[in-house]
Amino acid sequence: MTIGKKYGTGNPLDISKITVIWSDEDNVVTIPESDPLYSDNPASGTWGITDKQGDPEFPLYLESGEYATLVISLSPENEISGKKSFSFELITTGNTLSFSSIVPQKIDTVTTLYQNG
Repeated sequence: MTIGKKYGTGNPLDISKITVIWSDEDNVVTIPESDPLYSDNPASGTWGITDKQGDPEFPLYLESGEYATLVISLSPENEISGKKSFSFELITTGNTLSFSSIVPQKIDTVTTLYQNG
């Protein structure tokens, strides 16, 4: 998923301080960040940043107008199949982004997910 910082909004966002929580019908799991944080393929059971558009001098911070691609790599015991509900939360200092949906029956390399209403 791509996360960003709107123009003219507050202090920079410290990417390394994001907490990722994943849940499905049976589990609630806090996913640790990958080591290193920037990785083309985060290890199973971790999350990481695969790309950041913005000032390379400050790789851990998102400033106004910058964005990063965050990938959550679920461990095998947390993977879910089609037609099951799931949610995740990204928690940062003072903000929480929540998303919940249902896993589509077919998953491609890029799959559009729609927020549950």
